[in-house]
Amino acid sequence: MARHWYLVFIPAFALLTSCATVHSPDQQHLCGKRPEHNEAMVYIRNAINHTSLKDPSSVQIQNIRVGECIRQPNIQGAYSAWIVYFQYNARNSSGEYVGFKDNSINVNLSESLSSAF
Repeated sequence: MARHWYLVFIPAFALLTSCATVHSPDQQHLCGKRPEHNEAMVYIRNAINHTSLKDPSSVQIQNIRVGECIRQPNIQGAYSAWIVYFQYNARNSSGEYVGFKDNSINVNLSESLSSAF
């Protein structure tokens, strides 16, 4: 029995990880519409264009994933948004790419584009 532990572990792990990606209607109500891939890309590009990167137009983006809905306090009381995770690769002063780095932004489609980079 000890040699076949994976027969129980793998299906249980698959079940648990699939449940983690399900978003309740409460999250949809709180954060608004869940952004699609192309909508998330628009927000990411906007955030990158408002940074001090040497060449924002040459930034490479990969592995875009819309995460969970978050609620954070702000001046008006609370701010709700979807976390969008991604990796980006930018050029340095020599014009060479430095390697992909992890980053995230907060996206709320009911509000105007805002940078959280």
